[in-house]
Amino acid sequence: MSVTDDLKHALDDVCDAVDDAVKSNNYTGLGSTVSGIVTNATDAVRKAAGGRAAPKRHPSEDGRPPQEVHPERYFANPESEQGPKIVAVIGGALAIVFGALTLLMALGSFIMNGFGAPLAVLMGIITAMGIAMGLFGHRAARKRERFKSYRKLILPKLYADVKDLSEQTGRSEKEVVSDLTEYTRNGMIKQGHFDTQKTTFIASDELYNEYQDTVLRAQKRQQMLDAQKKQEETVSPEVREILSKGNAYIAAIRKANDEIEDQEISDKLDKMEQIVRRIFDEVRQRPELAKNLNMFMNYYLPTTTKLMDAYVEMDRQPVQGENIAKAKKEISGSLSTINDAFEKLLDSFFRDQAMDVSSDINVMKMMMKQEGLTEDDLTAMRRRQDAQMYGGTAAQGQVQVQGQGQAQAQQMKK
Repeated sequence: MSVTDDLKHALDDVCDAVDDAVKSNNYTGLGSTVSGIVTNATDAVRKAAGGRAAPKRHPSEDGRPPQEVHPERYFANPESEQGPKIVAVIGGALAIVFGALTLLMALGSFIMNGFGAPLAVLMGIITAMGIAMGLFGHRAARKRERFKSYRKLILPKLYADVKDLSEQTGRSEKEVVSDLTEYTRNGMIKQGHFDTQKTTFIASDELYNEYQDTVLRAQKRQQMLDAQKKQEETVSPEVREILSKGNAYIAAIRKANDEIEDQEISDKLDKMEQIVRRIFDEVRQRPELAKNLNMFMNYYLPTTTKLMDAYVEMDRQPVQGENIAKAKKEISGSLSTINDAFEKLLDSFFRDQAMDVSSDINVMKMMMKQEGLTEDDLTAMRRRQDAQMYGGTAAQGQVQVQGQGQAQAQQMKK
């Protein structure tokens, strides 16, 4: 049995184990089962290769703890709304009292043929000032209350959907955008940004830079997909269908990765996406490889997708009990092992190419030797040239050169 067959059988066993776990919703021992299968396959590969095996790579243990958010870095300290409320009460009182006096003075002026009209005008001005004070105080108090609400809703993630903010504050989405824009402009929110569609508010320069990088990567990915689509139009319908399904699986891996917040799982899915993408890139360049991907596409990738979907579903549960935590850990270990197996399978695709390169190198060495261009032949040619220059045989020429070198060395010492 060939090394490739060993790897394929190992992947069959891995996918069977995963499929059984998904169907039974029991992930206990899945990680050790998968690890054992791949270990046995690796031993078979090592024996087939004469005892040589690639070094094992351990999953990264560099877990990144969540960063502590310091609100004062992103938001101004919330101010009390009591002051504006007092201003609103005083303004309201002034408006009521002097408004009543204005009406009385106006009525008296009408009855007394204009007597007291200037005083009525003065009372009216004070009434207008009271109304302005009341409105100003009321609006300022409401603005400070809304700022506290926005601040509480945006912390600690430092971003929020405008739609969610609208639903929780009772403001329209347009009003929410206007409020957050004003708070950012006057410095109450120190690092405020909207996304391009103004559907998400980001209260951190660092997160906004990451968002811009994500948008740029998405644009580049779309450009790459467009280029791939053009290239796929030149291949046969069968190969085109395989590449289309491959793109769908890559998108599924990316979608699962976006929904999972755990950094360790995200790193594993990133690696899986890269491996799968490389496989289909190679098929795109060499369509004749498509015939080797039937099992990979129709069994290995669908089964792995089931595993990812199961993890996403468990990750969504609001209560993470012991069984869910244990199952997620088993799936995490299985993803590492499956990645290693996929990578070995990908490497096996290049075995023929590596043999061709090795043959080319051997042929080139033989041709260089025939032309007298190997290292030993070049050394002999130099010796013959030295001998012709100083006379005598090649050995004598070499002795003369060594003698001259020793004489120069003694002269330098003197």
